[in-house]
Amino acid sequence: MPPTILCLASYFKGGAFIEECKRQGCHTILITSQDLEHEPWPREAIDEFFVMPFHNLFKQPEITYAVTFLARTRKIDRIIPLDDFDVETVADLREHFRMPGMGGSTARYFRDKLAMRVQARDEGIPVPDFTPVLNYDDLRAYMATVPGPWVLKPRSEASSMGIRKVDSAEEVWPLLDELGDRQSYYVLEKFLPGDVFHVDSVVWDKKVLFTVTNRYGSPPMNMVRGVTHAEFIRAHADGQFYFLEIAARVGGANIDKLIEYATGINLWVEWARLELAHLRGEEYTLPPVKHEYAGLVVSLARMEWPDTGGYNDPELIWRLSKAHHVGFILTSTSHGRVQQLLLNYIDRVASDFTATAPPKSGERPANA
Repeated sequence: MPPTILCLASYFKGGAFIEECKRQGCHTILITSQDLEHEPWPREAIDEFFVMPFHNLFKQPEITYAVTFLARTRKIDRIIPLDDFDVETVADLREHFRMPGMGGSTARYFRDKLAMRVQARDEGIPVPDFTPVLNYDDLRAYMATVPGPWVLKPRSEASSMGIRKVDSAEEVWPLLDELGDRQSYYVLEKFLPGDVFHVDSVVWDKKVLFTVTNRYGSPPMNMVRGVTHAEFIRAHADGQFYFLEIAARVGGANIDKLIEYATGINLWVEWARLELAHLRGEEYTLPPVKHEYAGLVVSLARMEWPDTGGYNDPELIWRLSKAHHVGFILTSTSHGRVQQLLLNYIDRVASDFTATAPPKSGERPANA
């Protein structure tokens, strides 16, 4: 009987993971939200497709009821989260099924910004000065000894969602009053101006087999196997790197494509390969890695389907096809050439296409 892989996806992503599982002979199941039902999922690689209301993907006991109902007539071998928001849900499901993979306690290090900061600090990794939003005396002492500005961050959101920059204690207290009983789900951290880098890795048997580092144009702890996406900031003040956060997932915002064009490594495919290698009791081997430079430019666009025909440099090898978006990936064996093109494209895209749109109240959060 072929292994059965169940994927949980609260965002449209991870098609290459599903395709690789199918290519290797798995029975594949996808559970996603109703509003993503008609996205171009790789249907030919999906044996069973189920949808649920978006919030029920995270709601207990609904999601456990749904998956255990499927398990009555299917032997599910692995459950995989395709997005950051699915990591804790899947970890809890693995605990419920007593299934191999990262469980609830370890998942906190990849979702809870307080947990990951405490762990990093305890391991001697520099982190910006921080304090949990718990004891008010501790908060007062922190703000009296760590000069502002600070950032008030949700502990379990993705990317920059919900982050508020504050300059004084007088700004902090009203925000905490506004949060009410939710305030303990936040952390207060020293704001460090600097250059932000992300580090994407493939981990097998607690060994990091592949790592690639990229820098944003603007601003693995307890993991045994899988893929990680970590972020660090190089502070302008002292030039030191500080840990910001880490996720047990493939990086979003087309970072996976950027890495693939630069290195030849598709992180979704390798994640599927190593999960199946572990399931079958086999050894995982990383494929050959190429060493080129790549750059990514992505922006909202004023027009629904922008005309990018004027962008035709030979180094341009990928264009984003998404309504009201524009995006390019450029590659070269020359770091200087990629930098030159990126600077040029950033200015051109801003002039030709860029639009900004504030998030609407109650809107599904933007993917990171």
